[in-house]
Amino acid sequence: MCGHKQLFIDIQEIEDGHVSFGDSTKVPIKGLRKIYFSQKDGEEGTMEGVYYVPDLKSNIFSIR
Repeated sequence: MCGHKQLFIDIQEIEDGHVSFGDSTKVPIKGLRKIYFSQKDGEEGTMEGVYYVPDLKSNIFSIR
């Protein structure tokens, strides 16, 4: 999840869905697609399937 729209390469706006947090708050999901990010070695990478959540205060990355 990412709260910074400017990081998205491509974004598909969506109107349905929300993210629930541990303190029982819910914030809306506004988009989904691909972002750019900088790697430790200075190279630029991309990540797909990222939710755009404007009310998010920090980016969240999760791996199964």
